[in-house]
Amino acid sequence: MRFYFAVLLLLAFVITAFLPGCINEKAGKKQEEAAAPQDLVSVPMFQGKNLLDDKDISLEDFKGHVLIINFWATWCGPCRKEIPGFIELQDKYKDKKFSVIGMSMDMTGESVVKNFINAYNMNYPIIMLGKELQKDFEKAMGQRIPGIPISLIVNRDGKIAKIHVALKPMSVFEKDIQGLL
Repeated sequence: MRFYFAVLLLLAFVITAFLPGCINEKAGKKQEEAAAPQDLVSVPMFQGKNLLDDKDISLEDFKGHVLIINFWATWCGPCRKEIPGFIELQDKYKDKKFSVIGMSMDMTGESVVKNFINAYNMNYPIIMLGKELQKDFEKAMGQRIPGIPISLIVNRDGKIAKIHVALKPMSVFEKDIQGLL
């Protein structure tokens, strides 16, 4: 019995040590200040399957768009709270060359994420964030993804204009994108 408990404890440690967790607002504020880009850097080129419609997409498809690239997971409470607001922003600004792009950090596989997309009636592209793509984003951001949710505000030139760490009110995102549209 002790052996199984020790194995479970070790497993819990490994999972929490290597996976980003949800970030609360207070911790997010400090990390957000540290993550603020000094100079605008380009979003890394990405491509993947959009789980919303199973079609391939890439950053090239969003050339000239203002973007919110949101790193999230189905198990993250604050991430779940942001989704209805992102759905609203997608509906409201999609005709103005704007899009939200969700980068799922779920390790449970596409089927779990697709079920979640359907349950939440998500209307914006969702890509599974693989390890290589995660490294590319972390390099562009100049840091590890500290936890989720984390959102990049990207201008029409494909440059990261702002980084938001932790749950934010949609008014913050709307103000950011209105200034870029």
